[in-house]
Amino acid sequence: MSDVRENKYSLRSAYVFKCDKNNFNIKKINLNDDDLGKLENFIGTINVDRIKELDRESLNTSNKYKISDDAEDSYQRTVMKSLMEMLNYDTNIPILQSFSELFDSNNLLYTSIVYFYKASEGDVSKEDNLEHTRLYVYQLKKSGILKNKLNMFKRVKTDPIENNDMMSIISIDEGFSLPFEEHDSVATFTEKQLSETEKIITINVLNASKFDEIFDTRETQAVYASHVLEKFLNGNLTLSSNNLRIELGNKVNKEDILSEVTADDQLLKAFSSFKGTQRSTIQQTSKEEISDVFNYLRERIKVDADLLFSNEDIPTINNDKIILTKRSVKIFTALLENKIIEKLLNKNIVIPYFE
Repeated sequence: MSDVRENKYSLRSAYVFKCDKNNFNIKKINLNDDDLGKLENFIGTINVDRIKELDRESLNTSNKYKISDDAEDSYQRTVMKSLMEMLNYDTNIPILQSFSELFDSNNLLYTSIVYFYKASEGDVSKEDNLEHTRLYVYQLKKSGILKNKLNMFKRVKTDPIENNDMMSIISIDEGFSLPFEEHDSVATFTEKQLSETEKIITINVLNASKFDEIFDTRETQAVYASHVLEKFLNGNLTLSSNNLRIELGNKVNKEDILSEVTADDQLLKAFSSFKGTQRSTIQQTSKEEISDVFNYLRERIKVDADLLFSNEDIPTINNDKIILTKRSVKIFTALLENKIIEKLLNKNIVIPYFE
């Protein structure tokens, strides 16, 4: 009889990690199979059924979103895939030797824990066996540190006649309470092997702000922002239904634009996430409509003292090109976000980067 395993994920290992500018500091928690089985029962399954696909043209991203395999490349995929690849080949990952390596003077030295699951499908004795991988990422909290604690626990009754709960006091010199509840989860990553050469990936971000925090994604977003700007300048990415090209203003270079973009987290995220799909509002907007928006903004700054931008902050259109400067990059980026450009087209001025 063939050794066929059910396509069921099982917890294989657990790691703590800290990410600093795309560099992972990872250590493996030394757990035996019995401990992994107990931990797996506590963790359970994270419900991702109702999580919606990421809207890449919306700055007001939900705190929860899904990135499917048919989506374009993203910084979220980059960091999660890097983590998965390191864990998949963990022979060089050191073991967490003691609690002093996890926290020092009641301060955590690692930000997160990742639970590493695997599943097999098919005949494990043959080459066509398919391997699937899943990661559950949780945030580590300072409140999880157990140091010089006395804890009271309910003990299993040995006397069936006894009505009252039996209690035990356990002294803990050093320890840590592992996160396993769904409200502490940050992200999941699933890589499913369809054939020997084909795989699909799905990412569920369950807490967007914590995701960006623990993966220190500013560096990765800056790389993506640079790629987006490069595509604008070489003509591979245009704007509007008239395919307006982007050109830098006089004495302006790419570094000037990127320094302005990376100086603001909200601006950076919006700029780096823009893909220019035909679903985005800006790509369905004409050159004349964009020009009307710019003209309206120029008229409003003459009569509305509450507006926080000036004429130099408004982009200009020269023939079939939008001229981009360091000052105008904020309003330019506002055009890329569906909800903002829709408001501007309706003469409702909402530009968050000046707030």
